[in-house]
Amino acid sequence: MATADDHEIRPIADLDHWQLSHADQDLRGKLLIDRHGARVGVVSDMLADVQQERIVALQLEDARIINVDAVAVRDGVPVLTTDLDTLPPAPSEWVS
Repeated sequence: MATADDHEIRPIADLDHWQLSHADQDLRGKLLIDRHGARVGVVSDMLADVQQERIVALQLEDARIINVDAVAVRDGVPVLTTDLDTLPPAPSEWVS
């Protein structure tokens, strides 16, 4: 997977050497909700920009990709901070 900038985007499940700074940063298996508390989906993986060494997106169990810029973590719960209908699609290069 790569972005338009030729940054390598990979699921962290595929990165054996990858470690998050803190275990509580791992959102895999957590329910993503919208700002009203409604279910959006369960996070199945987190996509990392290997060159920048940062998480750029969440992949949901239904294969949707959510840019992390649209997510806040509140009390350990990932919350979508914008409405789904206004959420821009993930770059096609991020979708496996």
